[in-house]
Amino acid sequence: MIFIINLIVKETQMSFDERTRIFLYLQKLNYEQTEVIHKLVDLGLIDSKQLENFINGMVKDRFKKGKAFIEFALKLNISSPEDQPQIISRNYYGMYHIARAVVFHTSRIDTNDHDLLSRKFTETVKIEKTKAEMIGEKLEEWRKKRNNVDYDPYLPHNIITICEESIDDAKEILKICSKYLMERGVDIENV
Repeated sequence: MIFIINLIVKETQMSFDERTRIFLYLQKLNYEQTEVIHKLVDLGLIDSKQLENFINGMVKDRFKKGKAFIEFALKLNISSPEDQPQIISRNYYGMYHIARAVVFHTSRIDTNDHDLLSRKFTETVKIEKTKAEMIGEKLEEWRKKRNNVDYDPYLPHNIITICEESIDDAKEILKICSKYLMERGVDIENV
């Protein structure tokens, strides 16, 4: 924890490797550790703007990763049986990383548990309840569909329709979450 505090304080002199290390460390903080950092901000020992910049940087990096998965899925051939499972898988992971970025920005707690993420999204993200519930349900639905196409050697007979639906849902989640993060002050316009 001392390592992270020192790096936050000397943010302007930070190398890329140090920045990466702090991002990896911040992702793994539990609730109590997060509270300690917020207490240090309250006491004036850490600048809240510097901490917010770190958090926003982490959110942007994870959001960028999710968006890249979706963009990659869009480049694949929906008619190709080799690409079809990848379209679903990449779209799911895009939705997953985007939702994970939003949950982290909202709650300041990172979760890499796929089952828990959909519930955390619905519980913590402050958007229209119906949209939050829809995204939580879609994450769960696409996790299951991704598992099916990744692990089952036989593709469903309606695989093209499933691919199209994954593209539509990924685009919709990307749009909703982009708007939400920008309203919260995270500059993801050029991510």
